[in-house]
Amino acid sequence: MRKDTAIIDRRRRDNLAETLRHFTAGLLTNDEYEEQVERIFEDMGPARKEDLVLSAVYGRAWYFYDDLRTHRLTGRWGRKDAPKSPGG
Repeated sequence: MRKDTAIIDRRRRDNLAETLRHFTAGLLTNDEYEEQVERIFEDMGPARKEDLVLSAVYGRAWYFYDDLRTHRLTGRWGRKDAPKSPGG
């Protein structure tokens, strides 16, 4: 393999993107999100470092939630610029 060739793990990228969408939509708690991400990464072993985007996305997402309390990204924990629900 050439050194300048990036490893792209399409299946895991798609899984991580879907998991992140579910978390940001309030469908998963932060703990559920982390559990699902662990499952995405668990069988990769050292290969996890080969697709740099996976680790970078996971690392950036960490800034959007509190890892000390279980919560969803709704209400107090939600985006401040999120559209209001009808009637709410």
